[in-house]
This record gives sequence, structure tokens and C-alpha cells, in this order.
Amino acid sequence: MIRIEDYIPITGQATVDELRMLADHLHGKVIQNINSTAVGGGVAEILTRMIPLLKQLGVEARWDVIKGNERFFITTKKFHNGLHGVPVQVSDEEYESFLEVNRQNADEMSFGDIVFVHDPQPIALVERRQSVGGNWVWRCHIDLAEVYRISGRDHGTLNEWFGRLDATLVAEHGSWIRERGSVWRMFRQQTREWKSQILPILQLYADRLPGAMVEEKDYAVAWHYRLADPEHAQRLASELFDHLVSFTANIEIQVLRGHKVIEVKPAGITKGTAAQYLIEREKPDFILSIGDDATDEDLFNVLPPWAYSIRVGIANTRARFNLKNTREVLRLLDMLAKSLPGILANSTTEGG
Repeated sequence: MIRIEDYIPITGQATVDELRMLADHLHGKVIQNINSTAVGGGVAEILTRMIPLLKQLGVEARWDVIKGNERFFITTKKFHNGLHGVPVQVSDEEYESFLEVNRQNADEMSFGDIVFVHDPQPIALVERRQSVGGNWVWRCHIDLAEVYRISGRDHGTLNEWFGRLDATLVAEHGSWIRERGSVWRMFRQQTREWKSQILPILQLYADRLPGAMVEEKDYAVAWHYRLADPEHAQRLASELFDHLVSFTANIEIQVLRGHKVIEVKPAGITKGTAAQYLIEREKPDFILSIGDDATDEDLFNVLPPWAYSIRVGIANTRARFNLKNTREVLRLLDMLAKSLPGILANSTTEGG
């Protein structure tokens, strides 16, 4: 049998000592875990190891497995698929049968002081919470995270790069959106007649700067200077920005200065407007938003105060946190993936 001491070479003595200290706070409390299978599933594998370790720490830990008929497990499989985003239909009869099986199990069960209900199958046991008391936690081992790629890139490029992903994509700072399981559509009605006035100006400045280029999108145009001489590019970029701001003063368009790019697009269309739409629709419990561009500030600005917003690179920002570079971002995401499986629920947004 695995002993808690066997983990000391991996975690260090201090971690095991901390676990023992935390376990002392649970003295006299019954910690109950409830799932639907004793063997064969991921939850069963976790509990098979976890329950003995909790007992070694002095925690009174229990593990109960609910019983169900074939119809019950067919119905809960639909719940499982639905949580993965697959369209499902659950009839009133199936739902009532699901509730009845949970009630029968509840009648045969005594409940602990802290109850962990694992996955959808036993979730209806929560009907008893008010009468039996205690603290209840639903631990969902199904990945409920949603990835929203909100980008300034045109939707053709995003589709080429990320089109195979089962994710929501937003292109051209919010001009186009492809919601999960759907097709590309315009986010808001807008005009592009103004482009014929702006493109010649951008091309003129591109001709003056070796390495600069003009990109035409459906509802935006951009002047890129990533490959140009940095010193010359900065001077010309400032000149172009001032020229465009003055030229467009009476036109309903917006001039943005991003990371080695100047972009012109319709006013009122930002990464923030797209993010706000998605947040209001999904009502997420957790948001992680990461961006490295000045245009991502519009996104950070609409996030609720509790959201975790991160600006990549050192800059004045509305984001709550900073990371120095993309290597630090990848390190953070790797840590989250390893330490919080199943916890990051409902939504992840990302700028770009």
C-alpha cells in the first residue's frame, strides 16, 4: 500500500507536514466522496489512492458508490456528452428517472460533514443538502473550459490556423465571429467604403520604409513594420499615426497603434465589444485573459474585477498582472494544466 511518506522524496518533507497540519483542522469531521463507479473510471482511480492517504493523515474519509439501472447510465451519458458541447436531447421521462434513482440512493445513504459529489451521475443528491446540512462540493472531472481566441488577424488566417479547433474565434478585433459549432458571421453591420481613402496613404508610407507592408482585411487595413529598421520605423510610424488621426477626424473610423503595426478599422468595434458579448452570453465563473498588444487593453477594460487578466510585456495596462514574455505564459499555462484539472470552468479568453 502506498504510504504518505513515500511522497516525501517528490514533494519534500515540508509539504507532507503541511498536509498533516491541515488534516488536524478536520478532526471530528466526516469527509465523504460519492461517485458512480468503484472501478474502471478516472474518479475511481483517484479515490482508490486518495482515500487511504487521507486516512493515514487522520482524516475520517468515506467513499460511497451510487447504484443505477441501464436507463440511468444512458441518461447520465447524455449529460456527459452535453457538457462536452455535443447537442443532446433528454426527455422529461429520462430526467425524472434520473432524479428518482438519486433519491433512492439518498434514502439508503448517510451523509458526512463535507460531501464531495463527483461528476454528473450523483449530482441530484444535492436535493438532500438542506435537510442533512453540511458543506457540499461538486467536483466536475469533465473539462468545461471554453477557449475564445480574440484576435486582430483576418478571419481567413484564423480559420487556417485554428479552424479545426472546437473553439470560438473572433477576428479583426471583433468584426467577425465564429462561435463554437457554427460558421463565420459578421459581429456587427459595418461599412468599408472608407478603405479606398486610407489604403493609398498606407501604401505611400510602406514605399518610404523598406520592410514595411500593407495588409487589407475585410473591414480593416493595417501597416506593418516588424521587418523594418527599428529606428527609422519608429519615426515614420509616429508620422503616419499623426497623419491618419488628422485625416480621419471626421470619419467614423478608429486608428490604433499596436505592436509594430498601425491599424485602421470602424469605430466601436474592439476586442472589448466581442469579449463583453461572450461574457454576457456565457456568464462564466472563471476568466483568464492574456494579451500582448495595445489593442488588448479594450478587452481588459470590460472584464469583471475578479477576472485574471495578464498583459505580456512590460507596459502601462488595465490588466491586473504582467508576465515578461511568452515563455512565462507557457510556463503558467503548463502549471495550470498540471495542478488544476477540471477546476478552470466555463471560460478562458485570450487576446492576440
